[in-house]
Amino acid sequence: MTDTNRANRRIAVVTDLDGVLANFHKGYAAIAAPRFEVDLTDEPTQWDFGLGVRAHELMKDIFNDPRYASLWDRLEPYEGIAQIAALNPVMVTTHRPEYARFVTLVWLKRHEFEVPSRTLLKLATAHERLHFLAALAPVYYLDDSPATVKVAETVPGVMPYLLDKPWNRKSAHELGIRRCVASLEDFARLVNEAQG
Repeated sequence: MTDTNRANRRIAVVTDLDGVLANFHKGYAAIAAPRFEVDLTDEPTQWDFGLGVRAHELMKDIFNDPRYASLWDRLEPYEGIAQIAALNPVMVTTHRPEYARFVTLVWLKRHEFEVPSRTLLKLATAHERLHFLAALAPVYYLDDSPATVKVAETVPGVMPYLLDKPWNRKSAHELGIRRCVASLEDFARLVNEAQG
């Protein structure tokens, strides 16, 4: 595609799901707190609540065991999700397991996202995301992973933004992330301004 054709294309909008649209940490805490007998009511300052190996083991269980399917359906949306859904079409990327696909599509529809089959994309690795984003350029991309955003900054035509959260601030600072937003509303405003 030539630069002229890229310039004339509508800006694509892509967002990560968990930690951006859906409050995965709160849902995870509801499972982890009784299992590990710890208080996890505060928003974490580390993505794993400081549980280390135990957090990784539970995460593996959640991703491999379909008995956790209801977790994905019960996750609360973050404030401002309606403004993101209004940017339709929005493509949503996720690492969620395949067993959670149906409940995830239902969750997105419940929160006003148009749900054609290409709305939800399972892109398990940062490499897959980067290839996908490059093909869509120009694209505005929102994620809560500083490492993913940092790599996305190197892709021409991609405007990656980090959604600022207590658990990603230290890494964002260490990696020198250039673009951060404080809320979903801020990201929606930036996209609307860019689309004119």
